Amino acid sequence: MTRDLPRLPLSDDGLRNRHLLALPDGVEPDEVEVLAASRFLNARWEEPDGDTPTQRSRPLTAALGLRLSGPRPQARVLRLTRHSTLVGPYAVTPDDALTLGLPATTTTAFDVVCPRDRGAKPYPGGDRHGLKRAFPDGYPNREEERVLLWLVAAARRLGGAVRTGQSGVVLQPDMESAIDLTVFSDRWIEPAEALAVVQRAAPRARLSVPTSEWDGPMPGAGRYEGHPPGRHARARRFRAA
Repeated sequence: MTRDLPRLPLSDDGLRNRHLLALPDGVEPDEVEVLAASRFLNARWEEPDGDTPTQRSRPLTAALGLRLSGPRPQARVLRLTRHSTLVGPYAVTPDDALTLGLPATTTTAFDVVCPRDRGAKPYPGGDRHGLKRAFPDGYPNREEERVLLWLVAAARRLGGAVRTGQSGVVLQPDMESAIDLTVFSDRWIEPAEALAVVQRAAPRARLSVPTSEWDGPMPGAGRYEGHPPGRHARARRFRAA
């Protein structure tokens, strides 16, 4: 329960410059652990004193359906990679959430420690994960990008949000917005035709926008900018309700 967790250290001067994974009530650390293990091969909990248990001596508890007995450390460290960790969970009060601009449903958060690695300004076009909006002056590269993409995916799966460091932009992905199926074609497919193909595998699928509103990709989007619509393969998004 959140009352048994340490309070999010707002007095830490570096907290606002680091990314945060904010989660609603009911999300257990084990759920975050499983999602981390699905993306990062060597994800593991570390002991408070810095000792790292081996997989042989202490396997991933949630992945194997096990639970440790005895008191749980207050602020644990979930290592994602050699250079990146999640510290927490911390309890987040309504006042804390308001101060940081987090969703009002936030009750816990993980403090994310990872390298800062920014590249050039993001190119125009789609922004499925929201990172272009959060980092307009320099898109994250290498490890920071990998960690941020996982954070957004975890927030989408768990109904949470990601507060990006420095800019303070909060990304709250829609749990139903994940693209689960992509259809590729060597010719233009009308929306109704594509929907009929997808519904063979997912009968409840529907177009993300009404057919009457679709007039092709936005100018400048895609790899073949400048070519007329229909000349190259297109990818269309669907949502399975």
